[in-house]
Amino acid sequence: MALGSAAVSLLVGALLVVFLLVVNSLVNHHLRRKAYLRIQRGYMSRNEIYFLDLPKRARNLLLDEADRQRSLKPAPPSGFPAGYGQEGTPYEGINYQSAVLNSVHVIERRAKAVDSAIKTKPPEKASTFLQRIQARFPGITDELIISYLSIYEKCLDPDDEVPVSAAEYEEFLGIIVAICHELKD
Repeated sequence: MALGSAAVSLLVGALLVVFLLVVNSLVNHHLRRKAYLRIQRGYMSRNEIYFLDLPKRARNLLLDEADRQRSLKPAPPSGFPAGYGQEGTPYEGINYQSAVLNSVHVIERRAKAVDSAIKTKPPEKASTFLQRIQARFPGITDELIISYLSIYEKCLDPDDEVPVSAAEYEEFLGIIVAICHELKD
């Protein structure tokens, strides 16, 4: 009897080890696949911390495949159309309109770093959000908000092909820096 129970214990132990190896393999496969898809879509940079947790061989395979996928995309035409940062400038290839419209999220992230209760509500307009931010952070002046919204609202007009020039974009960046500078306790 003692030999039989020892064999059963050994069998249970072996099955447990096999089960743990299978679960570990499935979890690693899922994480690698998820990381691969994020890299391929451009959501993950090579510097993300959990990406470094992957084995070196898997990481290199993912990076090589992502590079191969990016190389298959057609190269953009040389020179950029109006409304984009021109070659040789610090803003090369940046679509000014998209950058201006996405700037609300930059302000939101900075405000969240100071006060985690702050967040935009999906249907909320930029002007309403900035008024809420201004109520919480009194250092943000009306002039900053008006300057920000004047350029922001120009970009909302779908009929305007080039709503923001390079000079206006530089001015806009200064406004964002000034607003973010005032987001402090």
